Amino acid sequence: MLHTPQYTWNTGPATPTIVVDAPGLYTFEAVVGCDTVVADAEIGFGGIVFALGPDTMLCLDYSALLRIPHDAVAWQWSDGSIDSTLLVGAGSWDLRVIDSAGCITSDTRTVTAFDCDCPVFVPNAFTPNADGINEGFKPIHQCAMRAYALRLFDRWGSRGVAYRGPARSMGRYAGR
Repeated sequence: MLHTPQYTWNTGPATPTIVVDAPGLYTFEAVVGCDTVVADAEIGFGGIVFALGPDTMLCLDYSALLRIPHDAVAWQWSDGSIDSTLLVGAGSWDLRVIDSAGCITSDTRTVTAFDCDCPVFVPNAFTPNADGINEGFKPIHQCAMRAYALRLFDRWGSRGVAYRGPARSMGRYAGR
């Protein structure tokens, strides 16, 4: 005669397996016919909790210095090195660490490089008189510019326009 196993965990479920999210002592009992098996499992969560830091943006030809967490006993960077620091440029960099309990943890930091050398030309005059020539006034540049701040003064030193925000053309002065 075939018997259906009956399972019991000290946490309540009557299933052959459970998923735990907290450390502790878990007791399992399985009954098959006249046989009973009882087992304990001590569950602990270890591992170093660390972060390599937020993703970073750097100018081309600059670098960032990444460091291991102070409580790591062994580690390896994604380039295979085992130094306690890693000088990096653009790319994604992983660090795998092992703590004193043998628990393995890892984190990744992405470094993005962009061109910081971006000459800007600013015109010294404009004529917003609706003749179609030199109507707009804005900085001219060869690289991406998300925003800028600009203050214009007339020839007598009075502030005419102040602008702070997304990069766009300014084509009016004193309402004209």
